[in-house]
Amino acid sequence: MLAHPRRGSSGPPVRSLADDLRARSDAELAELLAARPDLSRPLPGDLTALAARAATPASLSRAVDALDAGALSVLHALVGAGDPVQEAQLRRDLGLTAAALRAAVTDLWRVALVWRGGDGWHVPRGVADILGPSQAPAVVLDQPPLPAREVGPEPVDSAAGAATADLLEMVDELADLWGPTPPRVLRAGGLAVADLKTVAEALDLPPAHAAFVVEIAYAAGLVDDDGALDPVWAPTAAYDDWQQSGPAGRWLSLAQAWLATTRAPSLVGRRHQEKGPAINALAEGAATALGRSVRHDVLSLLAAVPPGAAPDVAAIQARLAWLRPRRPAAVLAELAAAALAEAAWLGMTGYGALASAGRALLRGAAEEEIIAALTLPDPVDHVLLQADLTAVAPGRLEGRLAAFLRLAADVESRGGATVYRFTPGSLRRPLDAGWDAQQVLDALDGASSTGVPQPLAYLVGDVARRHGGLRVGAATAYVRSDDHVAIEDLVERPDLGAYRLRRLAPGVAVAQVAPNVLLSALRQAGLLPVAEGPEGAVVVPPTTHHRARTRRGAHSLPGAGRAGASRPAPQADPPLSAAVHRLRDGEERLRSAEVHRADLARSPLQELDPGRLAAHLRDAAAAERAVWIAVVDATGSPRRLRLRPDRIEGGRVYGAVDAGPGRSFSLHRISAVGPAE
Repeated sequence: MLAHPRRGSSGPPVRSLADDLRARSDAELAELLAARPDLSRPLPGDLTALAARAATPASLSRAVDALDAGALSVLHALVGAGDPVQEAQLRRDLGLTAAALRAAVTDLWRVALVWRGGDGWHVPRGVADILGPSQAPAVVLDQPPLPAREVGPEPVDSAAGAATADLLEMVDELADLWGPTPPRVLRAGGLAVADLKTVAEALDLPPAHAAFVVEIAYAAGLVDDDGALDPVWAPTAAYDDWQQSGPAGRWLSLAQAWLATTRAPSLVGRRHQEKGPAINALAEGAATALGRSVRHDVLSLLAAVPPGAAPDVAAIQARLAWLRPRRPAAVLAELAAAALAEAAWLGMTGYGALASAGRALLRGAAEEEIIAALTLPDPVDHVLLQADLTAVAPGRLEGRLAAFLRLAADVESRGGATVYRFTPGSLRRPLDAGWDAQQVLDALDGASSTGVPQPLAYLVGDVARRHGGLRVGAATAYVRSDDHVAIEDLVERPDLGAYRLRRLAPGVAVAQVAPNVLLSALRQAGLLPVAEGPEGAVVVPPTTHHRARTRRGAHSLPGAGRAGASRPAPQADPPLSAAVHRLRDGEERLRSAEVHRADLARSPLQELDPGRLAAHLRDAAAAERAVWIAVVDATGSPRRLRLRPDRIEGGRVYGAVDAGPGRSFSLHRISAVGPAE
């Protein structure tokens, strides 16, 4: 028979999985709880309850799903070998040496998928139902190879740092986009396709990459549904705190959120069913626990190769198929490719290899060590303004310069250098925010190392001259201009016919729509109107942006006092050592209760009249001696309890029952008493 993995036949006989668990050391129990975390959530009261939970179909299914191809084939062979398992026949069937077979079965024993009795190894009954028909034994215990090309740690960290800088900038741009004009939440939940397309165009990203930016910001609690009656997607108050942190701390909060979330941006645009609706970003359908599991598997494989080495993608997918044989290989390959792409966008990897900061994060290093390992490109304090109305940022921008360019220009391309383009629409934004032409030119001149090109200066002046030429107010809405011909042309424009503009006076027209609707329509028509107040002054929009409530459970920033610090932290699982200690204590209490029940069954009780009964209890209280009492409950049924009397007064006896909290009983309900020690 197969030898026990750690001890001989000494000790109490093992006749069940519960007995097997009782015989394990504390370290072995902790290893089991770590390998099967569902067993401790919530923690059972004792080892007997732990064994019962470990044998449930749901828990067994999770444990079997976590097996690699080699362990799964050995388990199939054990199920098909009968009960108990005979080693000689199993070795012949599998073609393994005694040492290899013992090691494989021991791995299954560690996760409680087999247990050893006095007559050999047994498999919990429910395992056969989960496995289905036994397969022909064909055991391959060796993992597929994981070849990797050498890139070098420095290039990897540099590429990852550049991706990190891009991501931080894109999250800021998303907040700037959604702060003033938050998109509506769909009735079924999620973000509309048109709104995601707007994000992709604003960030100059493909839709899949734009979906990732939206989803990672949501996972980190930086954007959310504002919870209003007509809800919208908007930055949260946590975003304002996040923005005040250093770049490394901001990246760490995003990386931690990505590791923990079940959100799967790669599902956006897909269909659960062939004729079903496409999955929207931020919708409930864009989540899968399998995606998080595969993400962690992929990162573990990246961490298994030396620093600066990039494993082959096909080899990663082949290894995953071996690690998770009960999952469809095509689904695993697709999720693995998505995890690799997201890791690169996040800055966890560079050139396909795990970066130093990502490696430190995965091994659970301290926050300071992770931040120190992050390689960010040095920030620049200037841009190159060009005559073609573009600005080239030769590096990472920070602070006011970055905020100004996000306000006054649109991103045209990203890469080693970011290219911004100035357009009438982009230059309208600072003017709408209360800037004048000279302030815009001064900001451009201060940002440029070569001065402001003449074409850009002309464009700023032209936009400033046209800006505010039309003014919109409430009449329900009106539009006026010093150029009377412009108003006449506006009234006659067919593309504005739906707004029913009517000339009210020379240079003034009115419409039966809200001022903000008319203002938006004129801007879409290529005009440059501004809002006007009741006194005829230009209305500068408020600088405060819409903020959604902070979602409970969203990831907080590293360090105390930052984003999410005021939110209640999720209750952590107890440490494994503490969990094992509690299980042992529960088992001891269970054993003590069984001993007490046995003592109770052997202890004769004596029926006494009330006077003698009270005297007997007083004597026991004076001697601090425990007694057995028979108590009649509310249903008239007698119960036997072990009582340590403390005092008798007012027709009641007070004391502790079974070493528990103090209780009291009416003397007339006690029918008999007897010694307990």
